[in-house]
Amino acid sequence: MTEKKRFTGRTVTHCIRKAEEHFQQTVEMLDVKVLTPETDKSRFFLRRRPMIEASLKSKAPEETTDDAFAKIVEAAEVHKFEREQTKEDAEQAYGQAWVHNGQLHVQDGSSGPPVVYPGEGVTLHVNDKTFRSSTPIREKDNVVIELANERVETSWSLHIHKNDDQAILQVNPGSFTVYTLEDRPPDARLTLETQKKVQMNNELQMADVLNKLESYRVVSGILYENIQLGCETDEPVRLVVAEGKPAVPGKDGDIDFTIDIDQRRISPKAQADGSVDFRETNYIPNVDEGNTLASIHPPEEGEEGLNIYGETIEAPDGYPLIVKAGRGVSYSENEQRVIAEECGRPKVERHGQIVRVSVLPQLVHNGDLNTKTGNLSFIGDIDIRGAVEANMRVEAGGEIHAQSYVEKSTLRAAGSITVQRNAISSTLIAGAEKLYAGEAAAALQPVKDQVAGLLQALKQLYTSAAFQQSNYATMSVSQVLRLLISQKFPTMQSDVKHLVEKLDLQRSELDTEWHDVRYFLQQQFLLLSTAPVQTIEELETWYERMKYLSMKNETTLFDPNIQLNLGYATKSTITSAGHVHIFGGGCTHSNVSAAGDILVSKTVIGGTLKAEGDITAKTVGSAGGARTYLSVPADRKISIQHAYADTTLHIGDQKRTLAFDLSNALFYLNEDGIFSASERGAPVKL
Repeated sequence: MTEKKRFTGRTVTHCIRKAEEHFQQTVEMLDVKVLTPETDKSRFFLRRRPMIEASLKSKAPEETTDDAFAKIVEAAEVHKFEREQTKEDAEQAYGQAWVHNGQLHVQDGSSGPPVVYPGEGVTLHVNDKTFRSSTPIREKDNVVIELANERVETSWSLHIHKNDDQAILQVNPGSFTVYTLEDRPPDARLTLETQKKVQMNNELQMADVLNKLESYRVVSGILYENIQLGCETDEPVRLVVAEGKPAVPGKDGDIDFTIDIDQRRISPKAQADGSVDFRETNYIPNVDEGNTLASIHPPEEGEEGLNIYGETIEAPDGYPLIVKAGRGVSYSENEQRVIAEECGRPKVERHGQIVRVSVLPQLVHNGDLNTKTGNLSFIGDIDIRGAVEANMRVEAGGEIHAQSYVEKSTLRAAGSITVQRNAISSTLIAGAEKLYAGEAAAALQPVKDQVAGLLQALKQLYTSAAFQQSNYATMSVSQVLRLLISQKFPTMQSDVKHLVEKLDLQRSELDTEWHDVRYFLQQQFLLLSTAPVQTIEELETWYERMKYLSMKNETTLFDPNIQLNLGYATKSTITSAGHVHIFGGGCTHSNVSAAGDILVSKTVIGGTLKAEGDITAKTVGSAGGARTYLSVPADRKISIQHAYADTTLHIGDQKRTLAFDLSNALFYLNEDGIFSASERGAPVKL
């Protein structure tokens, strides 16, 4: 019995096509009966979907020769050969689609139509329906391919720099983007690939920028060439289109020395007896009495500028140089000259626009220094042409040079110290003034801060209506200060007392500016005298002097011009505001500290080496296990040619004690702050 099946669709034709696909036969081989015909499209609400009933046409059985032979073959069980289907067969079974010369072509297939995928910039319209994803397409379909065309407008902006010295033009050019179909070979699943072409389209006109500048009242320094570049660019740019003339600050006053005042040091050479004469390898400046030591250049006026609005920009004039004549010099303000009044070594201290110039004379002591000759204290340099024997004291406002050894004595210098041979159970301090001034500045800091607070409190009180109407308004400034200190500044007196005690201990090492401040603070805040300060302005003057001392000394204790050079140290204390170089046998059971580097050419056995710079030594520790301590900040390094076990190393807040010997060792903190070590360049785990 022939199978009958019903089909529905948009039209009767559509129903017949479904029947053909189902039975795999053309309409001529089908019996078709229309069950529901198509209705008039204008009668929308009465429309019904068409329906047909279809079946295969039946044929009268007519046995032919071929039929008879087929029966014989079937009875003989001869099977039909079926070749395995290839990929080419499968592709040919489906329809094909391709693109040629920008046109889409479609060929139907027996197994179904080709599927087309719209690529970038492609929209498919098939039979008046829009597809942005894949869809099957047949030969008879009405296909329209829409290619995108994108347009980006030019954007630009004008920005005035906060200092009114520049106008900045930011341009982002516009563009057109055009898509064209690329030719593609036949495929059952075709992707419509496109070629994208971008054409820049900068629509900015110079008149647009000029009008905007005018609206901003920009009239000076307009850069027309840059505006034109902005109108022609094909890439985003940021251009200065108006620029003022900057004001040029005046040049500060300066000092020009007639001689080279910088001491230069070169590597010393050992003499036949093993000692080293640093005087033969150092350049030490010297000036004669009456010579012009320096000329002063006055400050220069500043040069006015112009902003982009055409307004004048004031330029600050240069600051004058303040010259303070120290010992051994005079300063002629009319002639702007510094003149040496005695022979000696020039000493220059500069802090900003304040310069102090002195000439330090030299005291030469022939022979040994002992109890017969007495201690030495001199404002300038001291040269001892012999040894410093037990229990002696040498103090110099300049440098100290001892040609032989120092035993159980103290050498204290504002500048460098050189001891040609050994220091035995002695104390050597180079850069004493720098070191003590730094300590004094640290003690001054809390006092200075509280004086600043007192000044602010006084100004608030004297502008207060309640204070002005009270009996307190009749009190002196000193009396009001006492009340403020007792109520609002409880640590003021203890901080001042601590500072005064420290200054008293270091009185000989500090200049008169410190002594003046010490006297004022003691009188005003410890003895509670009414004399020192009578007005707020007087207190402000003292505050400025404290600020100057703090600024001058708190920045760093390190002075690169200060060196402590020593042949050998045994059970001694060595301190330097600069570097330390122990160039002879080394040091044994000594405490060495430096604001700069420490270099020991030979052996360090026992004791402590503490540097704010690097430490370099040939040998540290001993085979007998002498406890030796080395310390540097976190950003510095320790280099040792041979480090014995039991050597303790401090780097920043990290500490390690060696459990074994190391050669050619380097110790440091890595980027993560982890204690690290290497031996002959290879990492070592401690």
